Amino acid sequence: MGLFPEHTNGSYSSAFYEGVDFVELDIQYTKDGIPVTSHDPTILWTTDILDHLDKFGDRMVNISFPEPYNYEYINDFVIHDFTLAELKTLSKR
Repeated sequence: MGLFPEHTNGSYSSAFYEGVDFVELDIQYTKDGIPVTSHDPTILWTTDILDHLDKFGDRMVNISFPEPYNYEYINDFVIHDFTLAELKTLSKR
């Protein structure tokens, strides 16, 4: 982390080149059951979803994860509410 965005070919290649022992993959599932790598279950901060509110605005949610995580996502979009094809229409930030 730091040289490349998380879960990209660049980050994996760089880690391999630097001699890491293993890479942890955070897996989320799309609406159509396809596994994708993403640390967070949401896409607000990693995509241009706000540029597509006309198409996906109705999927905005507020979710929270209780102890021990204490994560709260406000006005965000959850990966499992999108098909892989829909996610591919978004650009990375």
